[in-house]
Amino acid sequence: MCGVIAHYNGGGAEQDLLPATMLAIVRRSLVRRGYINTEFFDEHYDAFLREIGPRVRAGNIRYREDIVDGLEKARRLSSACWPAGTSAKRSFAFRNARSFTIGWSRADNLAPENPMMPRQERYNLAVLDDYQNVALSLADWSVLDGRASVTVFNDHLADADAVVERLQPFDIVCVMRERTPLTRTIIERLPRLRLIASTAFRNASIDVKAAEERGIPVVHTSYTSAPTIELTWALILASARNLVAENTSLRSGGWQRSIGDDMAGRTLGVLGLGNVGGAVAQIGKAFGMNVTAWSQHLTAERAAEVGAELVSKEELFGRADVVSVHLVLSGRTRGLVGASELALMKPTARLVNTSRGPIVIEADLIAALKAQNIAGAAIDVFDQEPLPLDHPFRTLPNLLATPHIGYVSRGLYSRFYRDTVKNIRRWLDGQAAG
Repeated sequence: MCGVIAHYNGGGAEQDLLPATMLAIVRRSLVRRGYINTEFFDEHYDAFLREIGPRVRAGNIRYREDIVDGLEKARRLSSACWPAGTSAKRSFAFRNARSFTIGWSRADNLAPENPMMPRQERYNLAVLDDYQNVALSLADWSVLDGRASVTVFNDHLADADAVVERLQPFDIVCVMRERTPLTRTIIERLPRLRLIASTAFRNASIDVKAAEERGIPVVHTSYTSAPTIELTWALILASARNLVAENTSLRSGGWQRSIGDDMAGRTLGVLGLGNVGGAVAQIGKAFGMNVTAWSQHLTAERAAEVGAELVSKEELFGRADVVSVHLVLSGRTRGLVGASELALMKPTARLVNTSRGPIVIEADLIAALKAQNIAGAAIDVFDQEPLPLDHPFRTLPNLLATPHIGYVSRGLYSRFYRDTVKNIRRWLDGQAAG
C-alpha cells in the first residue's frame, strides 16, 4: 500500500498529495492486519476513482513487480500511517472499468531484498467474470503473497479474439463455471498459459483435451447443489403466485391484481432425479404435491426413494401442473423439450428450468408463451449468456427469468474462491518443488 502511495505522489512522500478517500482506505485497511479492507474499498470506490483518476491516466500509478523500491520512497509517509509491527504490504494498479491488479509482498522490515538471494518466480493470474466484484473478499488470497500477481476482471468478453488479447499476459486463468469458454482455439493461442482453475467439479466450456495436449492442468473446486434447489422452488412459487407482478403493482400504488395457483394437491413433474431433481421432488412432496418423474434411465425404485412415481415422458407433460427440468446437458438431452412436449401441457401449467438452457428449445418456448398455450415459465438458464439485450425473454409478461443465479450464493461463492486459492497454492508449491 505504501508503494502505491509513493507512486501516487509521483516522486516522494514529502509532497503529501494523498487524497482524503485514499487516506481513509489506507487507515481502515491497516487496522485489519495491513490488508485492503475490500468492503470499505467498494463502498468508497467511486470517490476514490474521482480523486486519483487524473494520476492514473497520467501513468503516475502503476503496477510494480517489486514494491520494495516504492516502500523506500514512502518511508516518511509510512511512518505516519503504518502501525508498529505491521509487515504486510500491497501495491495495486487500476485497469479500465472495475478491474484491477494486486501485487502482494511480505517483509519483516522496509529493507530491500538481499540481491544475493534467488528470486522466486512470480506468475500472473487472471480471475475472470467476477460480476459481483467479490472474488477478493470471499477468500484469503494473501497466501499467494510474492508468488502471484492477481488481476480481477468484472466484465464479460464474448468475442474469442478479445478473450485471447486479454489473457495473453497470464500464466494462470481462473474461470467461474461456464461464463467464459476456454475452447481449443483460445487455449492454443495462449502460449503463456500454465494452469486453468475452474469452479465446481465440472465445466463443459473448457476443452480439457486441448489443455491436456499442451500440458496445462485443469483443477476444479468442490460444489453443493443446495443453492440451485432453493432457487428452483423460489422460481416455482414466485411464478405460481405472480410475486413480481404483485410487487410491481404495490410499488406503483396498486393492490391485489391476480389470483395465484396452489401447490398442495397439484402435480409436479420432474425431469431427472439426480442430486437436484431428487431434492426438488422431496420438497414437492412436503408441499403436498403428487410427484411424477421421468428420465431416460430412471427406474421405479429410484423414483420411489424420493416419493415420486415413474411415468413416461408424454404422461409427465400431460399430467403436470409444474414441470421442472433437472437434466445434465448432453447430446441426448439437448432440445429434449420442444413444441411437441409443450403442446402436451395444460394451459394452466408452468415450465421451470434451472438446469441448462439448450435442453429446452427457446423458439418453441417463446411461441408457447406468446400464444398462451401454457400459463407461464420460470427459467434461470439460456442458450446464450449473458442474455442479449433484445431477447424476447426480457419482455414476455408470462415469463419469470433470472440471470443464471442458481449457484450464485454467498456460501457457494466462498467455497469456490477458497478452493480456487487452495488449488493454485498447491500448484505453485509443485512448481517450486519441481
